[in-house]
Amino acid sequence: MTAPMKVMNETEDSNDMKFAQKDGGVEGVVPDKISHRSVASKDRALANALELNLADELDQAVGFWLRRAVSVADTLFAEVFSALNITTQHYAIIMSIRSNPECQSSALSALLNITPNNLVPHIDGLVSRGYVRRVEGSKDRRVKHLRLTPEGEAFAELLAEKHEEIRARIRARLGAKEQVKLLQLLQSYCG
Repeated sequence: MTAPMKVMNETEDSNDMKFAQKDGGVEGVVPDKISHRSVASKDRALANALELNLADELDQAVGFWLRRAVSVADTLFAEVFSALNITTQHYAIIMSIRSNPECQSSALSALLNITPNNLVPHIDGLVSRGYVRRVEGSKDRRVKHLRLTPEGEAFAELLAEKHEEIRARIRARLGAKEQVKLLQLLQSYCG
């Protein structure tokens, strides 16, 4: 059982950040604007959560663990890609267009399981950022195809490099064989 964590005091460093300390050790960095009271409150909530037991029904629930896995994946994505100002949806769209040049948005919508109404604003945003271009179809000018611009191609290459960092972190956490196994299981589960 983990002992409850309590904020004992705060110290300031040169960057105007406060460090919550427990038993003389730094427990975590807290922005200066957060009060000691709210830090202590969050600390107590974490301590209380650490003392709880997970219900057997949740421990055996695939959906519960998938949701937790999504949360871990979202956090990892944000850590690696935050400086690039890109969402997971934008990443999926760019990489899919890269692999399927001249694709139509309807096919992309089906591939990524994003409704057409939700896909359009994402594509509009990528068009406005200069990464994606809509081009008229050669047979039917009413049909629009999606293509990466040269800037989009360069950005996709950067995204692919950054994605390798995520893969390396997952591999470090699970090991190479377990990483492959997890990916296979997810692909099988999602069909």
